[in-house]
Amino acid sequence: MENEVIKRFAIDVLGCGCEDSVFNRIEQSRSFRLPSGITLASRILIGDRLLIYIADSNTVSPADLKSVVRDGLEDRNSGGYNRLRVVIKTDIPDDETPRYLKTFNTITVKDDKTHLHVLSRSESL
Repeated sequence: MENEVIKRFAIDVLGCGCEDSVFNRIEQSRSFRLPSGITLASRILIGDRLLIYIADSNTVSPADLKSVVRDGLEDRNSGGYNRLRVVIKTDIPDDETPRYLKTFNTITVKDDKTHLHVLSRSESL
């Protein structure tokens, strides 16, 4: 059941266009500690292709986003995965999105396969 929830989240909320077979293998780690020392709410790997980092705005500030993306890109590239999606879950996405996007847009090491999503807690996992 949990895998189906993750699949629906990836497709319906994050806009993943992966084929169905990719979702046959889903790994999730909760309270995942990054090399930078930041702890994510969870790390999800779908089909050895899509890497999703989910962070809470209470523990990951816009200033922390650079470290999260840097660690995520290292994780994605070393694992040979295709995409990195960083999700920030918050109570007030409309207010928080500009702050996180401002930081995200200054990150020069990211590429077009690196995405940021700022979501309400009810939308996120």
